[in-house]
Amino acid sequence: RSGTLSDKGGDRSVDDSADLKRYGILQRLRWAVSVEGTWGLLVFLALYKSGEYGMVTTYPSFLLDRGHSYAVIGVLNGFVAQIISLLGTLSGVPLSRNLRKNKSNLFWLCVAQLVPSSIIVATNMGFLSAAADMYVGVASLLLLSAISGMLTTITFTMMMACSQKTPHGFKSTHFSLLCTVEVLGKLAFSVLVGPLVDTLGKAPTHFAMMLLMGASVATVRLLT
Repeated sequence: RSGTLSDKGGDRSVDDSADLKRYGILQRLRWAVSVEGTWGLLVFLALYKSGEYGMVTTYPSFLLDRGHSYAVIGVLNGFVAQIISLLGTLSGVPLSRNLRKNKSNLFWLCVAQLVPSSIIVATNMGFLSAAADMYVGVASLLLLSAISGMLTTITFTMMMACSQKTPHGFKSTHFSLLCTVEVLGKLAFSVLVGPLVDTLGKAPTHFAMMLLMGASVATVRLLT
């Protein structure tokens, strides 16, 4: 049922403030995850940023290992990448306006992420010269940031649309749950990616991050 909660006296509208006070945090969370489309969205949110986040946080150290300037890489990966990501976020606004096409747009943007990420993996494997690594690698990193910005805009639009399906009094619980999973997905892999690099090396780790991006393509099918 959407918009009603049952009790011993029958169904009551969740707009009834007295009825709402009876529900604790865990009950609200259980109600939130029961909303249609929530579980698929939670799986997607846990994965869609993890691969990109892990790659972006570790690739600059690869360029430093190749002898490139700390200052240049700091400016490119810090200031320039953030500007590019912001532009990507703004570019995603027109795409997000058509709610019916958001799932299709997400799918193709997730596929597009695989292009710069595969180039980054190629630079890790030594297919290019050290000089080419700098230009090709940074360009791929910036492209990845732009695509990520567009993905973020469309994803948060879908999150808000999904939260609107919940009854009054549960919308904030639902949306905060989605936001929490989105943040935890990024944090979990940003914590794990360091030990992976130290254990496996940068090339295998970045390849694993690319596989995670591929997994996010598959999870788009779970969205409704």
